Amino acid sequence: MGIFLAFVLLCLAALGGRLFTVQITQSAMWQNKARIQSSRTTNIVAARGNIYSRDGVPLALDVPSDTIAVDPEQVADPTLVAQQLQPVLGLDVATLETAMRRETYVEGGRSRQRRWRLIAAGVDANVASTVASMGLPGITVEASSKRAHPADALAGSLLGVVTPGFGVQPIGGSGIELQYNGILAGRPGKLIDDRTGSGIEIPRSQQVDIAARAGQSIVLTLDEAIQYDAEQTLLRQVQAQSATGGTAVVMDLRNGDVLAMASVTRAADPSAVARVAPPGALNQAIGLGYSPGSVMKIVTISKALDKGCITPTTTFQVPDHMQNGNFPLRDDEVHGIETWTARDILTHSSNVGTAMIARLCFTPSELDGALRAYGFGRATPLGFTGEISGALLSPDRYYTTGLASNAIGYSLMATPMQILDAYATVARGGQSIDPRLVRETIDPSGTHHELASHVGARVVAPWTAAAMRGFFANVVRAGTGTCAAIPGFEVAGKTGTVRKSGAHGYGGGYYASFVGFAPATAPRLAAIVVLDNPGSQYGGKAAAPVFAQIMTTALARMQVTSPADDTGAATQYSDAKPLRSAACNVPLPQPTVPSSVNAVDQNGESPLPTAAPSVAAHTTAAPGVARPGG
Repeated sequence: MGIFLAFVLLCLAALGGRLFTVQITQSAMWQNKARIQSSRTTNIVAARGNIYSRDGVPLALDVPSDTIAVDPEQVADPTLVAQQLQPVLGLDVATLETAMRRETYVEGGRSRQRRWRLIAAGVDANVASTVASMGLPGITVEASSKRAHPADALAGSLLGVVTPGFGVQPIGGSGIELQYNGILAGRPGKLIDDRTGSGIEIPRSQQVDIAARAGQSIVLTLDEAIQYDAEQTLLRQVQAQSATGGTAVVMDLRNGDVLAMASVTRAADPSAVARVAPPGALNQAIGLGYSPGSVMKIVTISKALDKGCITPTTTFQVPDHMQNGNFPLRDDEVHGIETWTARDILTHSSNVGTAMIARLCFTPSELDGALRAYGFGRATPLGFTGEISGALLSPDRYYTTGLASNAIGYSLMATPMQILDAYATVARGGQSIDPRLVRETIDPSGTHHELASHVGARVVAPWTAAAMRGFFANVVRAGTGTCAAIPGFEVAGKTGTVRKSGAHGYGGGYYASFVGFAPATAPRLAAIVVLDNPGSQYGGKAAAPVFAQIMTTALARMQVTSPADDTGAATQYSDAKPLRSAACNVPLPQPTVPSSVNAVDQNGESPLPTAAPSVAAHTTAAPGVARPGG
């Protein structure tokens, strides 16, 4: 009896010790395990920040939407539930039934049942309400969000797309949405609710474990009216010229702000209609790499002046053709041997004259250094997602043709944005400036945080830049760029016409471009227009009229007036041609401006909301350079 009693006491002591361990020592651990088994944790999606234009127009907003999901473990008859949901959601029964089938997966070496599967995202509120009222076991309606674009396709390829999510934070998939996802996305939270043994949610058991933090909003440098005009003008010209596409960029020279960045696409089918590039499409301004042609003569001539190899009065005996290695190099304009200065060579867009300057003033390494000084061969400071750096031919591969071909814009690859940056540098007196697309951010409390603009390196001396501005003004006044002229303003710029490069050399179409700035004597805005394979192949005919229209709108929008120095500037050139001559054969009607455009103040700005609403190709020296040059 004594032994039995001792045994019972020993068992009770062991049980008591175990109870003490479970209830006291290991209490927190067992409570946590019980909570894991009887509760579910879901993510609280943080509100994504909005994107605005510089004038306060919302371009991308986060708006509430609902998501329908299913816990397959709670669906007893997937076929029946699928048939009930089909007329409400508009999805086929087979798809719904598949989503509701139970699925086993392995986690941590253990077999588990998948307890959540997405059925539909971005659901209309009325549909979500109908589904919720049906009270189907295992079917849940969760609050979520989706991206809305109040200005429709405006700046679509620049803004980009957002990949919707359920239970996870939506993320930017391209464009601004991707580049600034870390700022826009915010931080998701966590919600915990208790469940019965069969997985049913216990009413009023939800509690926030981690609060969601909304993302910051972004204010772009884009001006909605200038962006709209750039897109519509470009759209009409691409259609009229049966071009494959085109791009246009407008920049404020004071601070590098990109006021417009437009892309237009058109299918190769002759009957196809041009359209503004949608979200997710190629942003041609920074993603199109091409041999730009004559617009690159800015590098050769400005750097030759800057190093003192030539002066504005140095003359050359320029024929209309010359030998470049084993291949001929020709001017587009047939002429005899002309006595031309650098200004004349630019005015007539002479390939031969530019090549003569390059041979006189540069070794391959020196020309390569000049190109890199202007920013070619590397991505712009925009740092934009999808931006390419272009490509420069290594000087040791120039051989006998590379010096001349690089000097006139062949045998290299650049983007429209890089070219615009080079002209902006000359317009600003030889001092580069970093382009920027984001002006400021707005935190969830409504506080604005302005982003500073950055001045870059000096590329050429002020007197060199001043001489080049005069040369480019003469291109518009008396040369290949007369269709870029704007009444009341002196415009400076350069045309470019280049054959497309392919696997078998140059051919198979053209790129036509015009890049310039205004007013010529006191530059305020710069712009570039590039058309892909237009019917009228020359930059002076196809791209220059588009530049004139876009720049006219931008100057008015930014309230830029013509300096006194511009008045009567045509009289300084005896060979000046009339403004907007008959050669400008592409009529471009004045576009309408969307009603959402606000009035601007003297700085081209309007108030922004004080708080965020709740809601590369391989290149080689060209074996021969084609005729086009202007």
